[in-house]
Order: sequence, then C-alpha cells, then structure tokens
Amino acid sequence: MVRCILRIVVLVLALCVSRLTYAETCPVPTTTVANPWEDAAVWDALAAQDYLIGDEHIVVDNVFDLNVPVQDIWYARLANKLHIKTHPRAIREQLLFKSGDPVNPRVIYESSRRLHALLYLQSSSIRPQSCHDHRVDVSVHVKDAWT
Repeated sequence: MVRCILRIVVLVLALCVSRLTYAETCPVPTTTVANPWEDAAVWDALAAQDYLIGDEHIVVDNVFDLNVPVQDIWYARLANKLHIKTHPRAIREQLLFKSGDPVNPRVIYESSRRLHALLYLQSSSIRPQSCHDHRVDVSVHVKDAWT
C-alpha cells in the first residue's frame, strides 16, 4: 500500500516537474488511508486544494503496440491499418467532467469506470497531466481492442 502511494507521489511529481514553465505545482497526497482505486489519493489532494479541471488530452492507442518487439509482426501491422481507431469524441462523451469543473474524485472514478466498461477498449486511465493557474490538465489514455 505504501509503495502504491509512493508511486503515485513520484508520478505526480514527475508530471509536475516536466512542466517547469508553470510556476505552480500540483499538490502531493499526504494521506496513507486505503483508497478504492489507484489514483484516488492524487485526485483527493487536488480536490482538497479546490483545483479546477483544465484541458482534457485524449490519447487513443492502436490495438497492437508496434514498439513492443513481440507485437511488431506483419499481421499486427495489418490489423492496426484495418482497425478504425476510436474517435476522441466517443471517449469524451463518456467523461462526466469538462473543462472548468471543480475536481471531484468521485466523478473522475465514475468516468474511469465507464471507460473500463466499454467493450471496444482494452484499457484506460485518467490521470493529472500538469497543474497551472489552479487548474489541472487531465490526460485520458485509452487503448483500443480488436472489435
């Protein structure tokens, strides 16, 4: 549990440090209470500081990751070319938050749960990307499934 929280803290710090052009940094979780999902402590810390949702960055990955040598084979390349990637608008429609809303961990969790329930996605994650002007930019990363 402590390792999980430390990973989250390191992730948040790495995300915030990567955007040194911003004067403000994301708050770091300080609690060690068991959380119902992986990123709950990060979102709780942002909500406690009254952050607002900034920009939403939606990234849709192909079915096969051709950067992984095991998956970089002829039929994986063909499948990626034949497969129509999920449109970011379809992902955005599943999100229960929008730019300008106050950060609410329950809304983030429910949005994440809705993405996980979609049969045309293999995986998904909603994470804070950077903090600036008391806003947190959100990264929504999904990986398509072969459908």
